[in-house]
Amino acid sequence: MKVITFADDLAMMMKGNNPSEAEVFANLDLAKIEKWAKENKIQFNDTKPKAMLITRKRNNGNINIYLNNRRLEIVKELKYLGIYFNSRLTFYKHINYIAENSTKLIYVLSRSANLQSLKNMKGH
Repeated sequence: MKVITFADDLAMMMKGNNPSEAEVFANLDLAKIEKWAKENKIQFNDTKPKAMLITRKRNNGNINIYLNNRRLEIVKELKYLGIYFNSRLTFYKHINYIAENSTKLIYVLSRSANLQSLKNMKGH
């Protein structure tokens, strides 16, 4: 298992030879985290945790991963620390998101530059 944390965000990654093996590893590791959280009087927001199976195979099966006796929602994509990930690690959605925001920013900057040019012309 690899754990990555930032502020109050946590991402866990585990590897398995197949989805069933990854499911077992995930549930074992989450049980350890649950125990640690209980010992340290920390509660998790039950609505936020999600699970995503990353695989190149088309039929990735149905996995059941639990936190605090609640089955996590299995998603095909998620946003973590501002980056969109999907179950095939293609990053298409993230690239489109960055391109859209860049286009909007360029538009705003160009309008601002035009307004500045007009102000300079009127001042002379």
